[in-house]
Amino acid sequence: MPDSDLWRVYLAVPAEHVDAIRDGAPKVVPADRHSVLTDDRYDGMDAATELAVDVAAATHEEALEAARRIYVKVAIAGGVDYREVAADDVGVIGFHDPGVRDPVIALVAEAKALLDRGCHDWAIVRATTACELCAKAALRSIFHARFDEERAEAAERACRDLNDKRHRDVLFAATGSTPTTETWWEEYAALIERRNAVVHEGLSVMPEHAARSVDAAEQFVAWLHRLRTGLDLGD
Repeated sequence: MPDSDLWRVYLAVPAEHVDAIRDGAPKVVPADRHSVLTDDRYDGMDAATELAVDVAAATHEEALEAARRIYVKVAIAGGVDYREVAADDVGVIGFHDPGVRDPVIALVAEAKALLDRGCHDWAIVRATTACELCAKAALRSIFHARFDEERAEAAERACRDLNDKRHRDVLFAATGSTPTTETWWEEYAALIERRNAVVHEGLSVMPEHAARSVDAAEQFVAWLHRLRTGLDLGD
């Protein structure tokens, strides 16, 4: 078999499995090889939970198959009857290719390339995705560096969306830092509004606005990196 590498696969967790997956994942997968995250940021929509696992595989087909098998083991370890879960029924949200060592950097680079090609609307979308992905990883790292596992997971659930003041308050309580004092914050907030207008209303973005938004996204990512690195160093 060709050399294997680690793929991160994201699996959909149905509502009836959420508690079992949270309970079973630590019993099956090392802590640094999985995460269970619930996104309930959008009012009027059901919360969505995903299980992300790192698996060694040579191809994405092998990675998806291995991840589905892991899901079954995790669900059973968490108390789901083995007759009620099958690998073929596990929903795959997506995956990260191991060739992309830092998907956030790749997404920012893609957003810049889209700007250069005149694809301003898509540049906004990819820049926002980079911010969301960076925030998810950085906040998880920050809280686990600060708290024990139980408190860290509680903080993760309470702070997933830095566009929400209540969530920013959780980050401030943990680190003493908030992005709203940064010079780029207003432009970052405008980025989120532009992304929503593009995705939900079909609006187009002016080139100069798109350029400012991508720059704000890059600064947001850099700020989170500095905050995360400072905590890792014990600052």
